[in-house]
Amino acid sequence: MMGLDGEHGFWDGGEKIHNNTCMKKLILLISAAVLLLILLSLASVFLGKSRSIINIVSFPTPTPVGPAFTQPTATPLKLISLSPTDGTTGINESQEIIATFNQPITTESARFSLFPDVAFTTSSRLDSLILQPTTPYEDGIVYKYSVFQADGTLLASATFSAGLVENPVVPLTGRYPNLDTVADTSQRDNFPDVFLAGYVPYQNSAFSVTSDFSSSPSGHYEFFVSPNTQNAKNSFVEWLKTLGLTSEQIGRISITYQ
Repeated sequence: MMGLDGEHGFWDGGEKIHNNTCMKKLILLISAAVLLLILLSLASVFLGKSRSIINIVSFPTPTPVGPAFTQPTATPLKLISLSPTDGTTGINESQEIIATFNQPITTESARFSLFPDVAFTTSSRLDSLILQPTTPYEDGIVYKYSVFQADGTLLASATFSAGLVENPVVPLTGRYPNLDTVADTSQRDNFPDVFLAGYVPYQNSAFSVTSDFSSSPSGHYEFFVSPNTQNAKNSFVEWLKTLGLTSEQIGRISITYQ
């Protein structure tokens, strides 16, 4: 009985040791689980803060860098040729004047002047500016034409004469030297016909006036006013006075009412 009791006593002790070992393992497992939960919680908090920091600290979006764009420079307008060429004689009485440029041209980009005055129209075709007279040139008169840019810059000038007349005459030779350099005031005082020609053609509700150049008896401008009524005459004279012409100067101008 004692042996049995001793054996039971021995096994009772072994069972206690076994139970203690299991308890320790359980405690370790629980501790490990708690630690894992703590670590997971810390990790979750840390990740949340990281996201907040990323959201708070924003970095500017880099601007794409490309090649700098340079506005192309416009090609300067250049006159290439004139027709008729300077000094040409014997041209047709209705021949076109053509100015050719280095690029397509319009009537807004360049213009003609013609002296003595001849009525004309201007058109453009590709790189050419074209003057077409609507009244014929007068035979034996030297005409001077000039080409200007839209801003008034003179590009070139040339002379020509029409018809088969020997020794064509320069208009106003001996009457008005250095015509292009004389001021309007001097024109009005000394050559009122030349001064007035700069304002013609003109029209209003009362009259219309045109001009023509005559080489005889000496070069001068003639003016044609219509209609041939007293009201038109009075209105025309009043208009001349608004230009600064005196009665004496008006009396020296060749005027035809028609």
